[in-house]
Amino acid sequence: MAYIYYRVLIKMKQHITVKQACEVNKKKTKTVCDWLEKKGHSLPHKGSPTVSILLSIGQMIEFLDEHSPVTLSLILMNCAEEMDFSKLTDKLWKAVKEE
Repeated sequence: MAYIYYRVLIKMKQHITVKQACEVNKKKTKTVCDWLEKKGHSLPHKGSPTVSILLSIGQMIEFLDEHSPVTLSLILMNCAEEMDFSKLTDKLWKAVKEE
């Protein structure tokens, strides 16, 4: 069973895309960038905040855990019930955008 999860996680999208990062307005971009800096995450493209918020799964989980733990729990439970983590990144990103 662990091998199956390992194979799924290896193939899973690990970060949001640049296109997804461009979906948010400047206010949300600033909120996320400020949060990343507060948490000590480096922002390699400070001149281009949109590219700076190419959040990883771990960063989105951490963000939602602080800002919307119930939503995070629902997303994770849903993925576990469906045994499908392939869309986890997209589901987390949608929640971050709505937060």
